[in-house]
Amino acid sequence: MKEFIMKVWNKFRSFILYGIIGIFNTLLDFLVFTAAHELFRLSPEISHVLGYIAGFVSGFVLNRNITFRKENSSSVFLQVLKFLLVNLVSLGSSTLVLHLLTGIGLNEYIAKVLAQIIVTLINFFGYRFFVFRKDTKPPAMPDLIVPENTPELGEPENSPALPETKEGEDDK
Repeated sequence: MKEFIMKVWNKFRSFILYGIIGIFNTLLDFLVFTAAHELFRLSPEISHVLGYIAGFVSGFVLNRNITFRKENSSSVFLQVLKFLLVNLVSLGSSTLVLHLLTGIGLNEYIAKVLAQIIVTLINFFGYRFFVFRKDTKPPAMPDLIVPENTPELGEPENSPALPETKEGEDDK
């Protein structure tokens, strides 16, 4: 049984850690959402954005340092920009879903759960393959050798030229 658990852990480590951190971030998001909506009487959309921001900050720190730490080879600034981009897509998508679902009369909290499913999928794949992916550098380009004293037009000196044809040979 221990071997099976280790095999599953090794194969799905990133996804399992992402899920655990995601549960924490979701609870934080819901806490801020509920406080903003119930205590401050803000709209579901504004409350959603505030909760999302709290989850965003927590999510970056925890996923960068725990879930995808082995892949962390690019600069923090670049990762923050990519993280922001992925989250803007998620936030826009989930806010639209929340708005549409509450617009047809669905309870705000049920709509929030459904919107969260979309966020979870977009973010995992965005983080894994875009934000925290391992840097793969393309192979180095060989240096180009430029012959000296190359005439402006024509072939470089000492380079193989096309075979010359005798006049009239092309007419055959």
